[in-house]
Amino acid sequence: TLHTDPEPDLRRLVVITNRWHMERVRAIFSHVFSISPPQLRYELEFDSDIEDGLPQEVVAVRSEREQQSATAFRTTAAKTPTLALLHRFMFSEHMAYAAARHTVEQ
Repeated sequence: TLHTDPEPDLRRLVVITNRWHMERVRAIFSHVFSISPPQLRYELEFDSDIEDGLPQEVVAVRSEREQQSATAFRTTAAKTPTLALLHRFMFSEHMAYAAARHTVEQ
């Protein structure tokens, strides 16, 4: 919402990704944009008509992993009902973005 909240013309958003990624993407975007400031309401549309060209066995593995990640995110969403709490989670707990994880003792 950092990039969309200040722009009044950006209230209808289309999110496009691969079909195997869509469940988690839908969960994340729906959560993030539902907890934006109440006066800012967004209309989200999701499209997964992208042909990724990956072999079926790769898609199957990625789909399974994405399903697990979507389930995990739903737990996170329940614990982050505000943008402040979501931000705190992303930058202090999430294993890909937690700043403390990237520090090196001197």
